[in-house]
Amino acid sequence: MTVFIIGVVTIVALLWLLAASLANESDAEKRQVRQFYFVGEEGPQQVSYTETKRAA
Repeated sequence: MTVFIIGVVTIVALLWLLAASLANESDAEKRQVRQFYFVGEEGPQQVSYTETKRAA
C-alpha cells in the first residue's frame, strides 16, 4: 500500500510540475510578443530585438 501511495504522489507532483512549466512558457511567449511591438501614440511600432545566448 505504501508503494501505491508513493507512486500516486509522484505522478501528481510530476503532472503539477508539467502544468506549471507549460504555464510559465505561455507567459514567456506573451512577454516576448509584447517586447516585439510597442504601442505608442502614433500607433504600433516595431521594436528592434537583439537575440542573446542563454544557458539551457
